[in-house]
Order: sequence, then C-alpha cells, then structure tokens
Amino acid sequence: MTYYLFKLRFTAPVHFGDSFSAVALSSSEMTFCADRLFSALCQTAVHQGDRGVDLLYDLVQSRQLRFSDAFPWKGEQLYLPRPCLEAKTVRDTDASDRKAMKKVVYIPINRYAYFLRSLSDGDPIDPKALLTRFGEASVVTRAAILEGKDTLPYAVGQYRFDAACGLYFLAALAKDDLFRPLFQLVRQLGLGGIGGKVSSGYGSFVVERACPVRALDEMQASFLLNALDMPDADLWISLTTSLPKEEELDAALHGALYQIVRRAGFVQTTNLKGPEKKKEQFFLAAGSTFRHPYRGDVYDVAPENCPHPVYRYAVPLFLGVKKHG
Repeated sequence: MTYYLFKLRFTAPVHFGDSFSAVALSSSEMTFCADRLFSALCQTAVHQGDRGVDLLYDLVQSRQLRFSDAFPWKGEQLYLPRPCLEAKTVRDTDASDRKAMKKVVYIPINRYAYFLRSLSDGDPIDPKALLTRFGEASVVTRAAILEGKDTLPYAVGQYRFDAACGLYFLAALAKDDLFRPLFQLVRQLGLGGIGGKVSSGYGSFVVERACPVRALDEMQASFLLNALDMPDADLWISLTTSLPKEEELDAALHGALYQIVRRAGFVQTTNLKGPEKKKEQFFLAAGSTFRHPYRGDVYDVAPENCPHPVYRYAVPLFLGVKKHG
C-alpha cells in the first residue's frame, strides 16, 4: 500500500454535528470521521457518472482504498488522536496537570513516541505543552423563513479554523494510479463543502497539499510509515472510527481499550419523499487500542423504504506500536 496525505484548508466555518447530542445543530465538533468523508465522496461521485459510487464501494471492499478520520494540522505539524491507553506507573501529579491532561485530545507526531513511553516507564510528559489551539467554536443564530408563518430563529454551532490550521486525512491506496481520480474527487468535494449546512456555505475547503506520506519531513514520514506498516506490533491504535464485522467482534474487543461513538444521520437522496434516518450504529472511536486488528466493513444503512443502498464506511487504518513506544 502507498499512503497519501490530503491536507485541507477550510475557506469557511464548518459544522460537524455531535452524533451523541440531542442538539447537534447548535454544537459542532472540530473534526469529522471517515464515514462522513466516504459518504460525502459518494455524493460527489454521483454527479460524475452512474458507476462512481459503485467504484468507490468496490475499491474499499477489495481493500484497495482505505481512509483515516480527519485530524488537525498546524503549520507543518500533523496531529494524531490521543490513544486509549492507561499509564502503567502511578505518579504524583498536581491537580492542574491532571486537568490539563483531560483536555488533551490530539498529540503532535513529533511527541507521539515520547507520549507512549511516558505511559510505561519513560519520563513524565508535561500535558500543558500538548494543549494546542486550532481554531474557535461558536454559535450563530439563523432564521428559517417559512411561507405564511412567522420567521423561526435557530442556533447553529460552527467551528472556524485559525489561519495556519486545518484538517488532514490519510488514504491507503493499493495502486498509485488511484491517486489522481481520488484527488480530483476530493477537490470537487471541497467546492461544495463537507459536513452540515453546506447549502449555507459551511464546510468548503481547498486541498492545501496532497502527496505521498514519504514526501513529508523526515521525522513525520518515518514515524507514520513505520507505524502504518508494522506487522509485528504489540498494539494497534485505530486511526479510523470504525466497526468490526460480527465474526471479528469478540477477537477485536479482547484486551481492547476503546471509546464508543454513535453514528446516525439522514439519507441524502432524491428517491425518498422526505428526510429519512439512516440505521443507527455504534462504532469504536479513533484512538481506540487493540491487541487484535480487524478488517471492518462497509455497511448498508439504508432505511427500509429506500430503493438503493446507503453505505457507511467502517474499514480501519491502524498504527502499530511496541509496548514501550
């Protein structure tokens, strides 16, 4: 496999609704999961030919194409999800350090191995040094204008990235000639936007950089390539919010440390009269750690009355790590 980086710079605020929240419209997460990316690419592919979605589906099912979730970048520094791991040694830490560590969600690649060692027998890491600003969340008020009715105000949560920040995702390709059509699809997606409220201008982006991971600076490229292609790892850290197939579930969860994420949403199709909900599922979040990696699947989550499949991506990318980092 060849691993590619897609670095996105957003030209407008984003709205990525919180899947667990009952008020997802009035809040916004900073990042999006791989299933949202795949669904958005499928929507874009629909406009590029009758076979566009089928080709994407076939590539993923044959494992010629896999995605990570989207993670933040700042300048040239890429960040990865904080792994679900427990410290093996108990240290005396003050309350401010414990409070700061709870806020650490992403670790810069240049500190990732050091962070892993600090959980075993390495020197303690300063959590305050890991806290990074990527942008700012806010809530804006919009108005729904309904014919013959009073204007109805509503709140929309949004996240606006700072000038030197954005999101990136990784794509694993079995053939290098798949890169160009994928790049064109991602670039086209950026014009329309990703996430919620795209009809109001949210979520538009440009591809700041698209390149093989080996073209990154030496430190980041070396870490990623070694970890993404480590066959004899002691643990695997998921870079994708995903779900094992039913026959994989018991083995995958044995000895795993993980967080559960609800995946839901509405079907976007002209073949239904009104908005219909996709089938609800619960995935294992990026950053979850496993002793036994799994293949995952692409699930059909179409409602009963939908005349065509609706795909939800759930195939993981893993980072392999040794016990002592």
